[in-house]
Amino acid sequence: MRLLILFLFLPFMLFAQTPAKSKLSPLAGHWYLGASVGPDFYYGDLNDGQFIPLKGISLAGSLFTHYHFSNIFGLKIQLLAGGLNGSKTVMKDTVATDNAFTGLFVDLNVNATINFSNLFSPNKPSRKLFIYGTAGLGYSVWFSKLLNVVYSADSIQLNTFVNSSMVIPLGIGALYSINKKLQVSAEWTFRTFLSDNLDNTMGGYRFDMVDYLSIGISYNLGGKATKKQPSVQDYPYQRVPVVISPPPPVKYEPKPQPQPPKVSPVPSQPDEYLYKVQICAFDQHNYSAGWIRTHYRVNQLVTREQEGAMSRYTVGGFTDMQKAKELRDEMIRLGIHDVFIIAYKDGVRHHTVIIE
Repeated sequence: MRLLILFLFLPFMLFAQTPAKSKLSPLAGHWYLGASVGPDFYYGDLNDGQFIPLKGISLAGSLFTHYHFSNIFGLKIQLLAGGLNGSKTVMKDTVATDNAFTGLFVDLNVNATINFSNLFSPNKPSRKLFIYGTAGLGYSVWFSKLLNVVYSADSIQLNTFVNSSMVIPLGIGALYSINKKLQVSAEWTFRTFLSDNLDNTMGGYRFDMVDYLSIGISYNLGGKATKKQPSVQDYPYQRVPVVISPPPPVKYEPKPQPQPPKVSPVPSQPDEYLYKVQICAFDQHNYSAGWIRTHYRVNQLVTREQEGAMSRYTVGGFTDMQKAKELRDEMIRLGIHDVFIIAYKDGVRHHTVIIE
Protein backbone atom coordinates (compact mmCIF):
# COMPACT_ATOMS: atom_id res chain seq x y z
CA MET A 1 0.00 0.00 0.00
CA ARG A 2 2.80 2.42 0.96
CA LEU A 3 4.78 1.62 -2.20
CA LEU A 4 1.65 2.22 -4.29
CA ILE A 5 1.13 5.69 -2.76
CA LEU A 6 4.77 6.62 -3.35
CA PHE A 7 4.50 5.40 -6.96
CA LEU A 8 1.37 7.53 -7.54
CA PHE A 9 3.08 10.63 -6.18
CA LEU A 10 6.29 10.16 -8.18
CA PRO A 11 5.10 11.99 -11.37
CA PHE A 12 4.15 15.02 -9.28
CA MET A 13 7.55 14.94 -7.58
CA LEU A 14 9.34 14.91 -10.93
CA PHE A 15 7.22 17.42 -12.83
CA ALA A 16 5.59 19.57 -10.14
CA GLN A 17 6.95 22.82 -11.67
CA THR A 18 8.35 24.07 -14.94
CA PRO A 19 12.07 24.88 -15.30
CA ALA A 20 13.32 28.43 -14.83
CA LYS A 21 16.66 30.18 -15.04
CA SER A 22 16.52 32.29 -11.88
CA LYS A 23 18.31 31.14 -8.72
CA LEU A 24 16.56 33.37 -6.17
CA SER A 25 15.38 31.18 -3.27
CA PRO A 26 12.08 31.80 -1.44
CA LEU A 27 12.97 29.16 1.21
CA ALA A 28 16.72 28.91 1.78
CA GLY A 29 18.04 30.25 5.07
CA HIS A 30 14.61 30.65 6.72
CA TRP A 31 13.08 29.21 9.91
CA TYR A 32 9.39 28.25 10.00
CA LEU A 33 7.27 27.52 13.11
CA GLY A 34 4.01 25.64 12.62
CA ALA A 35 1.31 23.28 13.81
CA SER A 36 -0.64 20.46 12.19
CA VAL A 37 -3.70 18.32 12.92
CA GLY A 38 -5.27 15.25 11.37
CA PRO A 39 -6.19 11.59 11.81
CA ASP A 40 -3.74 8.85 12.71
CA PHE A 41 -4.18 5.25 11.53
CA TYR A 42 -3.04 2.31 13.66
CA TYR A 43 -1.72 -0.93 12.09
CA GLY A 44 -0.94 -3.94 14.25
CA ASP A 45 -2.21 -7.13 15.85
CA LEU A 46 -5.52 -5.54 16.87
CA ASN A 47 -6.49 -4.02 13.54
CA ASP A 48 -8.93 -5.93 11.38
CA GLY A 49 -8.14 -3.68 8.41
CA GLN A 50 -11.45 -1.80 8.39
CA PHE A 51 -11.22 1.98 8.72
CA ILE A 52 -14.51 2.60 10.47
CA PRO A 53 -15.09 5.23 13.18
CA LEU A 54 -13.25 4.53 16.43
CA LYS A 55 -11.62 1.36 15.10
CA GLY A 56 -8.06 2.04 14.02
CA ILE A 57 -8.52 5.81 13.53
CA SER A 58 -7.78 8.52 16.13
CA LEU A 59 -7.03 12.24 16.20
CA ALA A 60 -3.45 13.59 16.41
CA GLY A 61 -1.72 16.96 16.36
CA SER A 62 1.80 18.33 16.31
CA LEU A 63 4.02 21.37 16.77
CA PHE A 64 7.08 21.67 14.54
CA THR A 65 9.90 23.90 13.41
CA HIS A 66 11.39 23.65 9.93
CA TYR A 67 14.69 25.12 8.71
CA HIS A 68 15.59 25.21 5.00
CA PHE A 69 19.34 24.94 4.48
CA SER A 70 18.92 25.44 0.73
CA ASN A 71 16.29 25.26 -2.01
CA ILE A 72 16.37 21.46 -1.71
CA PHE A 73 17.40 20.29 1.77
CA GLY A 74 15.91 21.09 5.16
CA LEU A 75 15.54 19.85 8.74
CA LYS A 76 12.23 19.45 10.57
CA ILE A 77 11.83 18.89 14.34
CA GLN A 78 8.35 17.73 15.41
CA LEU A 79 6.54 17.02 18.68
CA LEU A 80 3.56 14.75 17.89
CA ALA A 81 0.78 13.46 20.14
CA GLY A 82 -2.25 11.34 19.23
CA GLY A 83 -4.71 8.67 20.19
CA LEU A 84 -4.56 4.92 19.67
CA ASN A 85 -7.50 2.69 18.84
CA GLY A 86 -7.79 -0.80 17.41
CA SER A 87 -9.86 -3.97 17.53
CA LYS A 88 -9.95 -7.45 16.06
CA THR A 89 -12.70 -10.03 16.10
CA VAL A 90 -11.57 -13.50 17.29
CA MET A 91 -13.42 -16.75 17.98
CA LYS A 92 -13.38 -17.86 21.61
CA ASP A 93 -15.38 -20.93 22.63
CA THR A 94 -17.30 -20.69 19.31
CA VAL A 95 -18.28 -17.12 20.22
CA ALA A 96 -17.09 -14.08 18.27
CA THR A 97 -15.36 -11.67 20.62
CA ASP A 98 -13.85 -8.25 19.89
CA ASN A 99 -10.38 -7.85 21.36
CA ALA A 100 -9.68 -4.10 21.52
CA PHE A 101 -7.29 -1.59 22.97
CA THR A 102 -7.10 2.19 23.40
CA GLY A 103 -4.32 4.55 24.35
CA LEU A 104 -2.24 7.65 23.73
CA PHE A 105 1.25 8.25 22.33
CA VAL A 106 3.71 11.16 22.29
CA ASP A 107 6.91 11.25 20.26
CA LEU A 108 9.67 13.69 19.41
CA ASN A 109 11.27 13.21 16.02
CA VAL A 110 13.90 14.83 13.80
CA ASN A 111 13.41 14.59 10.03
CA ALA A 112 15.45 15.48 6.97
CA THR A 113 13.39 16.97 4.13
CA ILE A 114 14.14 17.05 0.41
CA ASN A 115 12.28 19.37 -1.96
CA PHE A 116 11.57 17.28 -5.07
CA SER A 117 10.17 20.25 -7.03
CA ASN A 118 13.45 22.16 -6.73
CA LEU A 119 15.56 19.00 -7.09
CA PHE A 120 14.13 17.95 -10.45
CA SER A 121 13.21 21.42 -11.74
CA PRO A 122 15.37 24.57 -11.16
CA ASN A 123 13.89 26.97 -8.65
CA LYS A 124 12.22 30.28 -9.49
CA PRO A 125 10.94 33.11 -7.27
CA SER A 126 7.31 32.82 -8.43
CA ARG A 127 6.99 29.14 -7.48
CA LYS A 128 4.25 28.56 -4.90
CA LEU A 129 3.74 24.78 -4.78
CA PHE A 130 6.43 22.34 -3.67
CA ILE A 131 6.36 18.54 -3.41
CA TYR A 132 8.75 17.13 -0.82
CA GLY A 133 9.76 13.92 0.94
CA THR A 134 10.77 13.40 4.55
CA ALA A 135 12.59 10.73 6.56
CA GLY A 136 13.88 10.74 10.11
CA LEU A 137 14.19 9.18 13.53
CA GLY A 138 12.29 9.75 16.76
CA TYR A 139 11.53 8.45 20.21
CA SER A 140 7.99 7.66 21.35
CA VAL A 141 6.32 7.01 24.71
CA TRP A 142 2.81 5.55 24.86
CA PHE A 143 0.12 4.41 27.25
CA SER A 144 -2.26 1.63 26.19
CA LYS A 145 -4.86 -0.65 27.81
CA LEU A 146 -6.80 -3.70 26.65
CA LEU A 147 -10.61 -3.86 26.65
CA ASN A 148 -12.81 -6.92 26.41
CA VAL A 149 -15.60 -5.20 24.45
CA VAL A 150 -14.95 -2.45 21.95
CA TYR A 151 -15.71 0.99 23.39
CA SER A 152 -18.55 -0.17 25.66
CA ALA A 153 -19.35 1.67 28.87
CA ASP A 154 -19.20 -1.71 30.62
CA SER A 155 -15.76 -2.61 29.29
CA ILE A 156 -13.44 -4.24 31.78
CA GLN A 157 -9.85 -3.00 31.84
CA LEU A 158 -7.71 -6.10 31.51
CA ASN A 159 -4.31 -4.46 31.96
CA THR A 160 -2.47 -1.22 31.46
CA PHE A 161 0.78 -0.85 29.57
CA VAL A 162 3.27 2.03 29.41
CA ASN A 163 6.24 1.63 27.12
CA SER A 164 8.60 3.46 24.79
CA SER A 165 10.68 2.78 21.69
CA MET A 166 12.36 4.36 18.71
CA VAL A 167 10.14 5.32 15.78
CA ILE A 168 11.09 5.78 12.11
CA PRO A 169 8.94 8.32 10.19
CA LEU A 170 8.92 8.27 6.37
CA GLY A 171 6.56 10.44 4.34
CA ILE A 172 5.62 12.68 1.45
CA GLY A 173 3.88 16.04 1.39
CA ALA A 174 2.91 19.17 -0.48
CA LEU A 175 3.77 22.72 0.60
CA TYR A 176 2.06 25.89 -0.66
CA SER A 177 3.34 29.41 0.06
CA ILE A 178 0.43 31.78 0.61
CA ASN A 179 2.81 34.74 0.91
CA LYS A 180 6.29 35.50 2.25
CA LYS A 181 5.23 34.70 5.83
CA LEU A 182 2.59 31.93 5.71
CA GLN A 183 2.67 28.41 4.30
CA VAL A 184 0.11 25.59 4.35
CA SER A 185 0.98 21.93 3.94
CA ALA A 186 -0.52 18.46 3.61
CA GLU A 187 1.61 15.50 4.68
CA TRP A 188 1.31 11.74 5.07
CA THR A 189 3.95 9.98 7.20
CA PHE A 190 4.37 6.25 7.71
CA ARG A 191 5.57 5.84 11.30
CA THR A 192 7.11 2.46 12.16
CA PHE A 193 7.59 1.76 15.88
CA LEU A 194 10.50 -0.55 16.71
CA SER A 195 8.21 -2.48 19.06
CA ASP A 196 5.31 -4.94 18.96
CA ASN A 197 3.81 -3.62 22.21
CA LEU A 198 2.03 -0.54 20.92
CA ASP A 199 -1.33 -2.36 21.12
CA ASN A 200 -0.40 -4.19 24.34
CA THR A 201 -0.56 -7.42 22.34
CA MET A 202 2.23 -9.66 21.12
CA GLY A 203 1.43 -11.37 17.86
CA GLY A 204 1.88 -11.51 14.13
CA TYR A 205 3.17 -7.96 13.56
CA ARG A 206 6.84 -7.61 14.36
CA PHE A 207 6.57 -3.80 14.33
CA ASP A 208 3.41 -1.82 15.01
CA MET A 209 2.74 1.26 12.90
CA VAL A 210 0.81 4.53 13.09
CA ASP A 211 0.31 6.61 9.95
CA TYR A 212 -0.38 10.35 10.28
CA LEU A 213 -2.33 12.32 7.65
CA SER A 214 -2.09 16.01 8.52
CA ILE A 215 -2.93 19.52 7.40
CA GLY A 216 -0.62 22.20 8.77
CA ILE A 217 0.20 25.89 8.72
CA SER A 218 3.58 27.51 9.40
CA TYR A 219 4.93 31.03 9.89
CA ASN A 220 8.21 32.39 8.55
CA LEU A 221 10.40 33.50 11.47
CA GLY A 222 13.01 34.93 9.11
CA GLY A 223 16.67 34.06 8.69
CA LYS A 224 19.79 35.00 6.82
CA ALA A 225 19.36 36.43 3.33
CA THR A 226 20.21 34.12 0.47
CA LYS A 227 23.52 34.76 -1.27
CA LYS A 228 22.16 33.82 -4.67
CA GLN A 229 21.29 36.77 -6.86
CA PRO A 230 18.55 37.12 -9.48
CA SER A 231 19.50 36.95 -13.12
CA VAL A 232 19.32 40.22 -15.03
CA GLN A 233 16.48 40.27 -17.51
CA ASP A 234 16.90 41.02 -21.20
CA TYR A 235 15.78 44.58 -21.86
CA PRO A 236 13.92 45.86 -24.92
CA TYR A 237 16.24 48.81 -25.52
CA GLN A 238 19.39 48.52 -27.60
CA ARG A 239 22.73 48.74 -25.84
CA VAL A 240 24.77 51.47 -27.48
CA PRO A 241 28.48 51.60 -26.61
CA VAL A 242 29.87 54.97 -25.60
CA VAL A 243 32.49 56.01 -28.13
CA ILE A 244 34.69 59.02 -27.44
CA SER A 245 36.24 60.32 -30.63
CA PRO A 246 39.94 61.16 -30.36
CA PRO A 247 40.98 64.69 -31.25
CA PRO A 248 42.08 65.25 -34.85
CA PRO A 249 45.81 65.20 -35.52
CA VAL A 250 47.64 68.46 -35.01
CA LYS A 251 48.67 70.08 -38.25
CA TYR A 252 51.79 72.27 -38.36
CA GLU A 253 52.32 74.77 -41.11
CA PRO A 254 55.81 74.80 -42.63
CA LYS A 255 56.61 78.28 -41.28
CA PRO A 256 59.67 79.47 -39.45
CA GLN A 257 57.46 80.17 -36.45
CA PRO A 258 54.64 77.58 -36.43
CA GLN A 259 51.31 78.60 -35.08
CA PRO A 260 49.72 76.68 -32.15
CA PRO A 261 47.95 73.58 -33.35
CA LYS A 262 44.23 73.70 -33.85
CA VAL A 263 42.45 71.01 -31.82
CA SER A 264 38.80 70.23 -32.29
CA PRO A 265 36.99 70.37 -28.96
CA VAL A 266 35.71 67.03 -27.57
CA PRO A 267 32.18 67.15 -26.18
CA SER A 268 32.22 66.84 -22.42
CA GLN A 269 30.40 63.67 -21.39
CA PRO A 270 29.56 64.94 -17.89
CA ASP A 271 27.55 67.76 -19.45
CA GLU A 272 25.55 65.31 -21.60
CA TYR A 273 24.93 62.16 -19.50
CA LEU A 274 24.09 61.17 -15.94
CA TYR A 275 25.44 57.72 -15.00
CA LYS A 276 23.65 55.31 -12.63
CA VAL A 277 24.47 51.72 -11.61
CA GLN A 278 21.66 49.18 -12.07
CA ILE A 279 21.82 46.31 -9.52
CA CYS A 280 18.75 44.20 -10.35
CA ALA A 281 15.39 44.04 -12.13
CA PHE A 282 12.21 41.96 -11.82
CA ASP A 283 9.20 41.43 -14.04
CA GLN A 284 7.10 39.27 -11.66
CA HIS A 285 7.70 40.84 -8.25
CA ASN A 286 6.84 44.27 -6.88
CA TYR A 287 9.62 44.89 -4.33
CA SER A 288 10.08 48.31 -2.75
CA ALA A 289 13.36 50.19 -3.02
CA GLY A 290 13.82 49.90 0.74
CA TRP A 291 13.41 46.11 0.63
CA ILE A 292 16.01 45.82 -2.16
CA ARG A 293 18.42 47.99 -0.17
CA THR A 294 18.05 45.79 2.93
CA HIS A 295 18.07 42.50 0.98
CA TYR A 296 21.28 43.29 -0.89
CA ARG A 297 22.84 45.15 2.07
CA VAL A 298 23.52 48.24 -0.01
CA ASN A 299 24.67 51.36 1.84
CA GLN A 300 23.56 53.60 -1.06
CA LEU A 301 20.14 55.13 -1.72
CA VAL A 302 18.22 52.75 -4.03
CA THR A 303 15.97 54.24 -6.74
CA ARG A 304 13.16 52.26 -8.34
CA GLU A 305 12.03 52.72 -11.96
CA GLN A 306 8.82 51.20 -13.34
CA GLU A 307 8.31 50.41 -17.02
CA GLY A 308 5.15 48.34 -17.54
CA ALA A 309 5.57 45.14 -15.52
CA MET A 310 9.36 45.62 -15.27
CA SER A 311 10.82 47.10 -12.06
CA ARG A 312 14.45 48.28 -12.22
CA TYR A 313 16.57 49.33 -9.23
CA THR A 314 19.55 51.69 -9.47
CA VAL A 315 22.02 53.40 -7.15
CA GLY A 316 24.14 56.50 -7.58
CA GLY A 317 23.99 59.35 -10.04
CA PHE A 318 27.20 60.81 -11.44
CA THR A 319 28.27 63.00 -14.29
CA ASP A 320 31.76 61.54 -13.87
CA MET A 321 32.13 58.13 -15.56
CA GLN A 322 35.04 57.14 -13.26
CA LYS A 323 32.90 57.56 -10.14
CA ALA A 324 30.21 55.41 -11.71
CA LYS A 325 32.81 52.69 -12.43
CA GLU A 326 34.00 52.81 -8.80
CA LEU A 327 30.43 52.39 -7.52
CA ARG A 328 29.89 49.50 -9.95
CA ASP A 329 33.02 47.77 -8.62
CA GLU A 330 31.79 48.30 -5.04
CA MET A 331 28.48 46.55 -5.84
CA ILE A 332 30.40 43.61 -7.33
CA ARG A 333 32.45 43.32 -4.14
CA LEU A 334 29.16 43.10 -2.20
CA GLY A 335 28.30 39.98 -4.23
CA ILE A 336 25.94 41.59 -6.77
CA HIS A 337 27.56 40.40 -9.97
CA ASP A 338 24.99 41.30 -12.67
CA VAL A 339 25.45 45.08 -12.38
CA PHE A 340 26.12 47.57 -15.12
CA ILE A 341 26.13 51.32 -15.79
CA ILE A 342 23.19 53.07 -17.46
CA ALA A 343 23.53 56.49 -19.09
CA TYR A 344 20.61 58.96 -18.80
CA LYS A 345 20.10 61.99 -20.97
CA ASP A 346 17.67 64.74 -19.99
CA GLY A 347 16.31 62.41 -17.27
CA VAL A 348 15.52 59.62 -19.74
CA ARG A 349 17.22 56.20 -19.87
CA HIS A 350 19.47 56.40 -22.94
CA HIS A 351 21.89 53.47 -23.23
CA THR A 352 23.97 50.87 -21.37
CA VAL A 353 27.65 51.69 -20.97
CA ILE A 354 29.87 48.84 -22.15
CA ILE A 355 33.16 48.77 -20.28
CA GLU A 356 35.96 46.99 -22.09
